[in-house]
Amino acid sequence: MKKLISLLLCFIIFSGTVYGAEPTASDIFDETLDFTEQYYHFGITKEQLMESAINYLLENNPEMLEVLSKGAYEALDENSYYLTKEEYEERLEDVTMEISGIGASLQVLNGKATITEVLRNSPAILVGLKAGDIILNVNGVPVSGFPLEDVVSLIRGPKGTTVNLQIERNGKIMDFKIVRAIVNLETVTYKKLEKNNSGYIKIDSFSANTYKEFYTAMLRLSAVGVDKIILDLRNNTGGYLISAVNIANFFVPEGKPLVTEDLPGEENDHTYYASGDFERFKVVVLANGFSASASEVVTGAIKKNNAGPVVGTTTFGKGTMQSTHTLPNGDGLWLTMGQYNLPDGSNIHDVGITPDYLVENIEVPVDLTEFPEITKEKVLKIGDKTEQVKVIKQYLEALGFQFRENDELYDDEMFEAVKLFQNATGLYPYGVCDITTQSKILEMAQQATKIIDKQMEKATELIYEMR
Repeated sequence: MKKLISLLLCFIIFSGTVYGAEPTASDIFDETLDFTEQYYHFGITKEQLMESAINYLLENNPEMLEVLSKGAYEALDENSYYLTKEEYEERLEDVTMEISGIGASLQVLNGKATITEVLRNSPAILVGLKAGDIILNVNGVPVSGFPLEDVVSLIRGPKGTTVNLQIERNGKIMDFKIVRAIVNLETVTYKKLEKNNSGYIKIDSFSANTYKEFYTAMLRLSAVGVDKIILDLRNNTGGYLISAVNIANFFVPEGKPLVTEDLPGEENDHTYYASGDFERFKVVVLANGFSASASEVVTGAIKKNNAGPVVGTTTFGKGTMQSTHTLPNGDGLWLTMGQYNLPDGSNIHDVGITPDYLVENIEVPVDLTEFPEITKEKVLKIGDKTEQVKVIKQYLEALGFQFRENDELYDDEMFEAVKLFQNATGLYPYGVCDITTQSKILEMAQQATKIIDKQMEKATELIYEMR
């Protein structure tokens, strides 16, 4: 009897834990496991109890798998995710596929969904979204603290449907109504510059097809005598490491280290070296605070091997690598499994790469005083060839659209541009530039701003000086 009284007294004392605040379910569960582990007569560990609890929960509530798994991954770094089948498929989409959305790249930075790139000829650029905009609400849903895949899922949707975004820009709250459209996801653009056998290549991301696109660009530029490249990696948040390695090969001397994969177990580490398979091109790299991951691999390989100067601002600083694992139910794991080190052995995670030339860009309102007048006298349609077509193209270019030829012909490209503008601004999207559309184009242009690209000016100066 004395033993029983002692045990009961012990139980009363133990169970009378004093909490600083109202105990949570987690507190009570943790105390249950601790007490049971300590006093169960036949012996049990806390780990065994936890395993039994999880098995019991999932057997009786299989829908809790997602909640438990996502909760477990909350203990990991910000680049590791447990993804549902739908989220996983979105992540793994080959970027050559058509995607319906607004045409903006996102990253979660300091817990905030941030636009890092606005794609060319997209709904996002035509309504005035900009890199650096912080998304506060999507269709009225506050997204601060949301995982990236959840924010993306809210923004994406069938073409022709509308998404409402509330964003913060430099402390100012702004609202945008955007009509989703099919977005062109080519990742490489290029052109020949005016002087010194120079060319320009911009890479928006390192996707599965980026190296193929880049290789084609290099062949075509080389065919017209280009041997010096401005490589624009600004706002490029990364992608496949192997694409970055293959591209760095064009600029780094043969045999020099490009990047080292630092994986669990030294025997698994691997260093990539410049192959010397291609004629080496001289290069100037453009980078900024949204250049991350694979774009930092290329930037670091070039900078650390003294293969060319870097112009812009300090890069983002993402020095970790993620791998994927598909689960039997179609869900997926997106897990940080290593880090990469630059050729000098440094890791730039949370540090970034400092440019050789620190240059900031300047944003100013678009000056329309020198623009020809939009007369709004005639409806314009495909096949028309008039001066007003050229004028409308000029205003659309001020809004961020790009034309191959800024001429007087209302061609297929003009038709698609007008249709996209109408779609993005809530007008009936039928590709005819009617008077209402012309008025809307003028209204939007009057609110537009442009970037004075001081970084490109400096890069061009440097590339023209190279011999």
